[in-house]
Amino acid sequence: MTKNNYKYKFSVVIPIYNVENYLEETIDSVIKQNIGFKKNIQIILVNDGSPDNSEKICLKYQEKYPNNIVYIKQKNGGVSSARNNGLEHAEGEFINFLDSDDKWEKDVFKKALKMFEEHNEIDVIGVRQKYFEASNNYPSLDFKFDHDKVVDIFENYDHIQLSVTSAFIRSSAIGDIRFDTRVKYSEDAKFLFEIIFKQCKLGIIASSLHLYRKRLSENSAIQTKNANDDWYLVTPELCYKYVYNLSKEKFGRVIEYVQYYVAYDYQWRSRERIPDNISEDTRKKYMKTTKELFSEINNKIIMMQKNISSEYKIMYLNMINKKDVREDFNFLDNKITYCGEPIINLQNKNIINLTT
Repeated sequence: MTKNNYKYKFSVVIPIYNVENYLEETIDSVIKQNIGFKKNIQIILVNDGSPDNSEKICLKYQEKYPNNIVYIKQKNGGVSSARNNGLEHAEGEFINFLDSDDKWEKDVFKKALKMFEEHNEIDVIGVRQKYFEASNNYPSLDFKFDHDKVVDIFENYDHIQLSVTSAFIRSSAIGDIRFDTRVKYSEDAKFLFEIIFKQCKLGIIASSLHLYRKRLSENSAIQTKNANDDWYLVTPELCYKYVYNLSKEKFGRVIEYVQYYVAYDYQWRSRERIPDNISEDTRKKYMKTTKELFSEINNKIIMMQKNISSEYKIMYLNMINKKDVREDFNFLDNKITYCGEPIINLQNKNIINLTT
């Protein structure tokens, strides 16, 4: 589809499953965009076999906006299947995959359109996120949202974009790329890396917000992930290793942008105890894959991580260097340093126990 053939500026694909309590808020946040909904925005509602009253809500909105809202009902196949299905019906020049319990501030689409029109060198725009409901904080990657800008992933390799729900993407850049239906966690990142690698630039909108619902019920997929084998086996193999290989094919190496992504994800993994229901075989395979991944990450990438304990930093550095890095520690200004960077602050009142 060429630029002149797009019927809308934006298509918003919303996969739906058990969200009857949130869905209207989500849809309304798109309809109320100040860019002008009827002229510029298409919504594609994909009912992923939802057993609740979500269908009734979808049909109500489709009847009210028949020219702008498409309703699709499919057998339950997961969020990636629903997004892929919705994408087949998209007629917008730019795509957003909005989660069905999240919301947009009303000026985001206008700002995204302006940035795309002014910067042909970008295929993806990431928008600042803020939590609501169970939390009103910002995610840990919020540091990259200091102002609206375009960044080069080789220069700003810590400005990773991992969420499609808080992103806008050129339809022409998506092409035949689709979400991997085998993957439950990090499927967004895998999809986005394939697109971002085309131009190696990323748009950043800091002046408006994507509102991410942290559910009080704590029953969303991302909040129950570490009790699932897929978190330990499928994501490292089909996402992390896949992106490693993609980077090697295109750039001849695992670039820092990719290294930062994997180290960033692991800093959260390291903070969560592996549940008792995860088998010993799964644990061993997970550790083997982890060692393989970290053997291709630079020391500086580990030292940059802000939410990982000193114990785990040392463990990962040992994997990278294939030795006990504590042999190379130095002492400076009440800090233990490695490669000139502080790794342990001795003024911290917490007791740190390190074992070999």
